[in-house]
Amino acid sequence: MAAELNTSPSIAHVAAERLWKFQLRKENKAILDELQDHENKRKSLLETNQKRFEAGEERILKLEAKIVQLEQEHNKKMEAWEKFKNEQRAQTAELKMQIRLFLQTRGILTEDEICKIMMDRVSMSSLENRAVVSSRRAILKTQNLVNRNSRSHCPTTNEEAVPQVTEVGLKAKAKEIPITKYQDTRRERKAIKQTIQVSRPTNTVEESKLPRLSQGRVQLKLYYEQADSIRSSSDISEEQLETEFVNSFIKGISNYKAREKLTGQLQQIHPSKQKKDGRVEILCSWAELGEAIKTFSSYGEKKPASRSKKQRTTTSRGPVQS
Repeated sequence: MAAELNTSPSIAHVAAERLWKFQLRKENKAILDELQDHENKRKSLLETNQKRFEAGEERILKLEAKIVQLEQEHNKKMEAWEKFKNEQRAQTAELKMQIRLFLQTRGILTEDEICKIMMDRVSMSSLENRAVVSSRRAILKTQNLVNRNSRSHCPTTNEEAVPQVTEVGLKAKAKEIPITKYQDTRRERKAIKQTIQVSRPTNTVEESKLPRLSQGRVQLKLYYEQADSIRSSSDISEEQLETEFVNSFIKGISNYKAREKLTGQLQQIHPSKQKKDGRVEILCSWAELGEAIKTFSSYGEKKPASRSKKQRTTTSRGPVQS
């Protein structure tokens, strides 16, 4: 019994010690695995940073080489510019000396006389510039006075004051500005007027090309076919005129609901813009309008609303061209 009692605590002690060592080894292994993971992460970060550092160094070296190259090119250009400038200075000095020697040998003019002539030319050019500036100021003043007097509420005083101002301005201009300047300004004004007069008829011709269309009492498809024949006979080839013809066709649809429905259907497919008067302009071609009319539903095929007896007798059966 005594031997058994002596051996039992030793077995429990050994078992506890083994369990403790096993737990300690387990914890040490977990810590070691964690340290290994951190080491792997550190190595990967180190490699990526090393690659970035090397790439940055390569970029810096390339930029430095480019800067050195640009500096060398700049220095070469500056040297060439200085050389050219020195050559020009030497050539001008040589030409001046040759001119002076030529004038002195021929006895035409002395150096002082040449300087005096050059100064006189400079002063004359400055005086002419001042005269032009003063004349322009006088013209602006007279125009402002005339505009102010024309806007006032006293017509009798304005009629008396305007001729006096214009006479004074005309006298000042006649004294300061030569006749050739008047002729130049008149020619410029005539040229501007001629260009305006020439450009105006072109718009009227373009506007007269577009006929005004009206559906009348015919169906929408027949109205499109008749308008197509008018378009082919009118020779509308420009894109802008074709767009205007399309909108003229839409405007000529007599049924308001059908016109609005067709406009909304076209707006869903094609671009559009709104004019100042509030009307919507569809930006599509004539062929695209024909495709939309083919798929158009019941409103486009209905006849327009009933009119008065007088209008029924006078309405045309096709599109009216005006």
